[in-house]
Amino acid sequence: MKKTLKSGPFKYDVLFQRTDSDHGATCTDKKLIIIDNKKSLQNQKETFLHEILHVCVEDFPGFDSDNVLKDPEEALIRLTSPRLMQILKDNKWVREFLFE
Repeated sequence: MKKTLKSGPFKYDVLFQRTDSDHGATCTDKKLIIIDNKKSLQNQKETFLHEILHVCVEDFPGFDSDNVLKDPEEALIRLTSPRLMQILKDNKWVREFLFE
C-alpha cells in the first residue's frame, strides 16, 4: 500500500511493505517512509508515528544549541509540536490510521 504524507512544503511517499529495517525507516533526502507491514497493526501505527517524528525533526532543523543544552526536552517539544500539529491537520488518512 502506498500513501502520501504532506509535511509543510514537502510530500513523502509512505510505503507499507516488508523491509530489512527493524520496523520502519525514514529517508528525508528521498522523502520516503517505509513501514514493515508484516508487523502487527498496533506496531505499524507506533512505528509510523515514530517515523513522523523523524520527519518533524530532520526536515525542519531549528535547534538552538544554547536552548538544547539548557532544556533539551523543551527544545525538542518546541521543535516538534507545531510540525506534528500541521501533519495531523493536513493528512486526514494519518489521523484515521493512527487513531481510529
